[in-house]
Amino acid sequence: MMVVRSDYFIEALSTLPRTNINSIAYKLYHGEVDGGVDFNFLDIEVEDDKILCSFLPLNRKDAKIDKWNSPQRQKAKIGKILKKLYPNHLDTDIEKTVSDLKVALIKTDYTFKFLAGQDLLAAYNRECYAGDATSGTSLGGSCMKHPHANNYMKLYAENPDAVRLLTSWVDDKLVARALFWKGIYKDNA
Repeated sequence: MMVVRSDYFIEALSTLPRTNINSIAYKLYHGEVDGGVDFNFLDIEVEDDKILCSFLPLNRKDAKIDKWNSPQRQKAKIGKILKKLYPNHLDTDIEKTVSDLKVALIKTDYTFKFLAGQDLLAAYNRECYAGDATSGTSLGGSCMKHPHANNYMKLYAENPDAVRLLTSWVDDKLVARALFWKGIYKDNA
């Protein structure tokens, strides 16, 4: 079965890597699906930093209606739609495609900063996290996000020449962080 995609959906898919003919992005770009589906006429939209897919159920398809503007269209998260279209693919393949679509469609201005000393400790406080980084992410799941964890991290703050924290911010809220350690390498020869 082939699915019909909106021009906007095809344009977004054209920005994704499609090097593998078995990849979800490749198949969807060409309108190919793995299983039988009960919907068609797919479009995508960004709503509150989530990618939704609108579609027209096949049992509501009527030759007389505008398939793209019909009030009978329904919406679902893109990942749920991809699981129905590609039941033979791994969840990791679906997650990768959703992630790639988010990068292509959700334009965000990131600010990167290196922090050291007490500033480094402040970036571990969950109060400075972006709202969507508080659950379901490695940042939100960190055991170091609680104020009492600063006691364990004093080593970081007291050694600014040895350790720094690279942080990524959106609208003055933390979305990612990574520790960088100064390495000293000796030639053992």
